[in-house]
Amino acid sequence: MTFRTGSRRSCRLRLHSGNRSYASMQNWVRLSSSGWYLFLEDVLADPAMQDLMGADSCWQFCVDDWRRRRPRRLSFAAYRLWRDEEMDLATEQARLVALSAPMRTLRPFADRD
Repeated sequence: MTFRTGSRRSCRLRLHSGNRSYASMQNWVRLSSSGWYLFLEDVLADPAMQDLMGADSCWQFCVDDWRRRRPRRLSFAAYRLWRDEEMDLATEQARLVALSAPMRTLRPFADRD
């Protein structure tokens, strides 16, 4: 999955803007991978949603670590490996979004069909 940004390079990993540490609305928790919100009571009542929240948190920690480790562009081998890791993160993001799509979520208007 490749996304085009305003710059010349294509970005495969789609990051959603907003504060990742907490939801801006009371009683909703945010999924970092999709930018969607889950109702807190639903998460507390359903172990599958709790697993999804845990996997989403792990994904976000991996993305933050990946961004922090960006190598210099002149070290071509390290940069190529770093970009390959982006593809793995994008694949995991797509999996998390697919798992959360059938759930009752609050989605920003730009994400709705």
